[in-house]
Amino acid sequence: MRSIRLRVFAIALFAVGIHVSAANAAVITFNSLASWQSAVVVLNTTTFEENASGNFTFHGSSATFGGATFTVDAGSIFTIDPALFNGCPGYCEIGTGDVLSAQGGANLLTISGGGVTALAFDWMTWDTAALSVTLSTGDVIPLAATEFVPGFLGITSTIPITSLTINVPQGLGVLNLDNFAVGRIPTTTTTTSGTVPEPGSLLLILSGLMVLGVSRHRQQAPSPS
Repeated sequence: MRSIRLRVFAIALFAVGIHVSAANAAVITFNSLASWQSAVVVLNTTTFEENASGNFTFHGSSATFGGATFTVDAGSIFTIDPALFNGCPGYCEIGTGDVLSAQGGANLLTISGGGVTALAFDWMTWDTAALSVTLSTGDVIPLAATEFVPGFLGITSTIPITSLTINVPQGLGVLNLDNFAVGRIPTTTTTTSGTVPEPGSLLLILSGLMVLGVSRHRQQAPSPS
């Protein structure tokens, strides 16, 4: 009987291990800033502010802001104030203030930095073809583009994201970004009935129960005569 119980514990432990593995691959996307913010702890937001009104700054093929490095594979990076070109019509209006503009290349923008489990940004492209975002986790996120219409992408992942690549199909090859935010997902999930342990905590609890079961089995075993 006790042998059967131990087998049940082992099977349950294996099942939770599978659940943890699957949870580690979970990536969720958000299409609004408010919904993303409600799911994460925001650590830092980069707005790319560095230009006087109507000015721009050329950064070559790479620039670093807020601990993240932004790189184009075959093009240039600028920060642009919206007042450039008499108000920068249809070009760099994403909210207010400077934008980061990546121009040229197919893998137009690669962003790398420390591993985070949440990130978000506003974006706008000159193209109408669909974009795609490839994460360091291997996940690929498609983005439907409308020319000169700003969009938002928020991401959470249970595997830390160390880099992402935004692919813009060949065409004008211009992508503007603003309000690049990084954060982390909470370590526990709170419900109306209290705090629910994450899968890792469940695995630890179940491991303790299994050890307890083995200990009780040894204590209750008859001594040899």
